[in-house]
Amino acid sequence: MSDWAKAKAEQLLRTYVEQISKSQFPDGNLCEGMIEMAYATALITDTGYGYWKRRLELAVQDRRFELRKRKHRRLTQGVPA
Repeated sequence: MSDWAKAKAEQLLRTYVEQISKSQFPDGNLCEGMIEMAYATALITDTGYGYWKRRLELAVQDRRFELRKRKHRRLTQGVPA
């Protein structure tokens, strides 16, 4: 694959992972499929595959934790969710 295609794949993955970290409904299924596709078409290496899978997992976990914390704060302060 060309360097351009590899760079575009990395850019796409980065964009989706960043969007998940801001989402009200963080779900990594779509991005996980993109990671699988990029790996299957040799746009990312084994190392890149592991990196993006872990980064996606952390983004989803962190965002869900942040949303739970925000909901808990609203509930304890008496503000309706």
